[in-house]
This record gives sequence, structure tokens and C-alpha cells, in this order.
Amino acid sequence: MRTKYLTLPFALLALAANAAPTLPTVDPTNDFDCATAYKYAYGMSVAKQLEPEIKEQTLLMNKWFTGEIGDKLPGDKRQLLDHYTKVLDALVNDPKGAMDTLKSCSARANADPAFEPFWILHHKATPTRR
Repeated sequence: MRTKYLTLPFALLALAANAAPTLPTVDPTNDFDCATAYKYAYGMSVAKQLEPEIKEQTLLMNKWFTGEIGDKLPGDKRQLLDHYTKVLDALVNDPKGAMDTLKSCSARANADPAFEPFWILHHKATPTRR
């Protein structure tokens, strides 16, 4: 049975529930977009004063995807900043899309064989097995 590490309650992103969705600009198969989404989720968990476990989970997921990016950042800094801004705007303005992105990114991380050792090394508690 595959271990699932992230059980983040995605309700923390339901802050802008009445906001109109934007055109899709977040790609859950893109490590940069996933890192950005989890940076946003971490910021929201801090702002909403959620449980320390949720803060840790979102921070670790951001760290995982940031590590996956490595030196693979395409384009110049201006293009990258523009893309980052568009991703953040999409996350803020489309909570359902943001939740879907986080779920897809999480599933992708969990499917990577290198993720389990990373999680065990960085996570304070023993992973929950389902």
C-alpha cells in the first residue's frame, strides 16, 4: 500500500470563494508552478493561523518542488517574475482551481520514489500510512 504523506485540508484556500475564476495559468505538471502554489498555501496557513502541522506540510511541499526545479528555470528573470505573478493571481482568484492544483501537485510528489525519503528526512513526525 502506497504511503500518502500530505493530508492538507485544502479548505484553507476557500478564502476567496466568491471570486470569479481566471483563465487557467497554473500547470500542476510544472515544478515552478507547484512550488509557487505551495508557497502561497504556506503563506495562507500562516495568515489564517492554522495548525503547525499544516504549516509544516505546506512548507515541506514548497521545499520539495523548489528542489525539483534546481537549475531548470527557463527564461530570463523578468519572464519568470511575470509568470510567478500570473500564477499567484490565478491561485488567489480561483480557490477551486488552487485546491485542484495543490491536490495534483501533491499526487505527483507522492508518486515520485524520491519523495518518501525526502519526507521522512524533513518531516518531524512519522508519516501516516493509509
